[in-house]
Amino acid sequence: MAAPSQIQARYVEEEDRILLRINTVADEEFRFWLTRRFLRRLSPVLQEGLMSSPTARQQLDYVSRRP
Repeated sequence: MAAPSQIQARYVEEEDRILLRINTVADEEFRFWLTRRFLRRLSPVLQEGLMSSPTARQQLDYVSRRP
């Protein structure tokens, strides 16, 4: 897959899903349906990844962000 040039997410009420569209610099388009079930399973994995990053943890610490 080539580098993304545009990412768009849109909630489709009739489907009760999010349509994620990714356009690339090579003029390719990829579409993904994101369901509640999938996002519930993905959320803990993303949180764990963020918490293991020292930079992300520092951003979460309000005191360290104050000038």
